[in-house]
Amino acid sequence: MLASIIHKGVSFKVDFFKPIDLSIAATVNEHSLRAWYQPPMKRIPVVSDSWVGSVAQGGSVNFNDLHVNPHAHCTHTESAGHISKDFQSVHNLFDRYFFFNNSMYAFTAYYSKR
Repeated sequence: MLASIIHKGVSFKVDFFKPIDLSIAATVNEHSLRAWYQPPMKRIPVVSDSWVGSVAQGGSVNFNDLHVNPHAHCTHTESAGHISKDFQSVHNLFDRYFFFNNSMYAFTAYYSKR
């Protein structure tokens, strides 16, 4: 689907069938992307009695607990949750999204419920 969007007098052409993936994979290693000097995320196989959730450790499947901070370890949605006293779930914050080109790599979603 093609669209033309005019924002602050500048015209942008968008093909919604050819999105650009801006995500960054969350990885478990010392060289992974992270912010605020946080340690890397952790992936720990689930262990239950004699069963282990790791094929590498003899289990039938990989089944892991993850310790991850979305703000420090991977891409995430900016929202009011960063500054509110109460926990805010992203799916409750937005009822529509507006995307405008801020730079080659970033988009802004505008908060619309309050």
